[in-house]
Amino acid sequence: MVELRPILFIMIFFLMVSLIRTAEGVETKQFIVNAGSMQTFTLELEPGDTFRGSFSVSGGNNDVNFWVSDPAGKMLYPQQGVVSGRDFPFTAERAGAYVITFDNSFSIITDKMVTLSYEIESPYVPTGGGGCLIATATYGTELAPEVQKLREIRDNILLKTESGTSFMTGFNEFYYSFSPAIADLERQNPVFKEVVKMFITPMISTLSIMTLAEQGSEEQVIGLGISLIALNLGMYIVGPTVAIVKMKTIFKKNS
Repeated sequence: MVELRPILFIMIFFLMVSLIRTAEGVETKQFIVNAGSMQTFTLELEPGDTFRGSFSVSGGNNDVNFWVSDPAGKMLYPQQGVVSGRDFPFTAERAGAYVITFDNSFSIITDKMVTLSYEIESPYVPTGGGGCLIATATYGTELAPEVQKLREIRDNILLKTESGTSFMTGFNEFYYSFSPAIADLERQNPVFKEVVKMFITPMISTLSIMTLAEQGSEEQVIGLGISLIALNLGMYIVGPTVAIVKMKTIFKKNS
């Protein structure tokens, strides 16, 4: 159980951040590249992430020097002069920071306006809802009541709202990065499977709170989601921590 707590804490923290953010999609950024200078745009990608970007330039001759490098410094798009703009899609081969550079150092007096649009597609986010891998391995079948509860909350409550859909997109990216390995361990080790079952069953029970949300209600989904996070933090983190501190205090007094 001690080894599983960090995973749960990360899951709950990620859930809390994801619930309150807006739906992801095409991002657009507009900025000035001053004369005689350059500007970089950095993003963190994982292997297999597909980046689809495009940009346009205005000002002077509507031109900039442009290049893209991966975390190892390899040029995905070598330095080139671009007039007006271009598309530049690529798929990440390694994890880390990918740097997009817009260079206006050749211009003496003219600033350039760059409008950058992009979207990122991750292979770790399954389409069509995906499966509850850990719960299915824990309870032995997708027809188990606990697995059905997870599916119903996902499909009938979360995916009916914009905030819930945003959460599922972000959460799936995180969840499917480690859940296949845990599910495989459960199938190979019955003892580990029972430990996981003992650990996640209370958390799944608390998810019943989400059924109180009216279908399509953004406010109720966010409010109940935050309450659910607080409940699980208290149950899995705060409660055990307080108990350990009290036990240590009692042990010191008796020693």
